[in-house]
Amino acid sequence: MVSRPKRFYVYAIHVDGVLRYIGKGCNGRMYAHMKEVRQRLTREFNLKNVWPIFQRKLTEAVMQNAVVEEIVLADNLTSKQAFKLEYRRLEELVYAGKRLQLWNGIPHTIHTPEEREAYVRKLTQNLTSKDRWVRYLSRNQLVRLGRYEYGRHQPHSSGAERTRRLRPLDASSPR
Repeated sequence: MVSRPKRFYVYAIHVDGVLRYIGKGCNGRMYAHMKEVRQRLTREFNLKNVWPIFQRKLTEAVMQNAVVEEIVLADNLTSKQAFKLEYRRLEELVYAGKRLQLWNGIPHTIHTPEEREAYVRKLTQNLTSKDRWVRYLSRNQLVRLGRYEYGRHQPHSSGAERTRRLRPLDASSPR
């Protein structure tokens, strides 16, 4: 069996010396961002309509004569290795408190313990909302996060029907 060539890489883009983007790519992907910006600057455009946010901020920085550096962090990787390294670098930066410094779209699975706890607190507060959809969606998300579990079926007041009840997991309960 012939293995695929290891041709992927992980790169960083610095704007005026500040790390703004971590990405993975192959071939000329790293240079595609600036190529798109340079093409955009040759025609009329409305900055507020530029998407994704990284492209908008990069275009704005170039318009203000910022110095943009593209740096390869690691190369000769498989796609899977590059993805894992990119993810790990983003995770390190978020944990270091630099989430707002980055212009990346950060995966929803990367968050600090403090951010996670704030999210769980908000979901828990939503359980008492007047909006039943807010309650329903919050409850289901808490179940998915392992913060609540469905308890035993409790008999309804008539005894004929059974309802499911949620109960909070305490610290001693397995997750």
